[in-house]
Amino acid sequence: MRRRDVVKLGIVAVGCLGCGGGDGDPPVDALDSTGFEMCGANVCLNLADPANAALANVNGARSLNIPDKIIIVRTSATTFVVLSRVCTHAMCGIAYQPSPMEFACPCHGSRFALDGSVVRGPASRSLKKYASTFDEASQTLTITLA
Repeated sequence: MRRRDVVKLGIVAVGCLGCGGGDGDPPVDALDSTGFEMCGANVCLNLADPANAALANVNGARSLNIPDKIIIVRTSATTFVVLSRVCTHAMCGIAYQPSPMEFACPCHGSRFALDGSVVRGPASRSLKKYASTFDEASQTLTITLA
């Protein structure tokens, strides 16, 4: 490989910092491993646990790595949206924006609706959606990972 080619590769690598490594991951509680447990192949969150306090209110959100990177948003007293928090454009971490009720990617500006669909590109594919059920009596949110 010639020196010129090595320099070009270095410039491309530096210019792409944050393009695909998830550098835009929200620092919120993404690495916090409290407030949930594996229940079979699913993830169960006890909303009475202080770690899940953000989900006590409508429009509250919490991010987890379990090992999928997900984001959970409470949309009503009994419903939740659970989506991948990995942008489909360049794999950066998205964050929930409560005011417009959208998800935003800090790397290239893609925006996603609550259902995961693309509101604004450059992303062209929707975010992966996870099924969830909420048991109001036990205050447990169960997320199906498969």
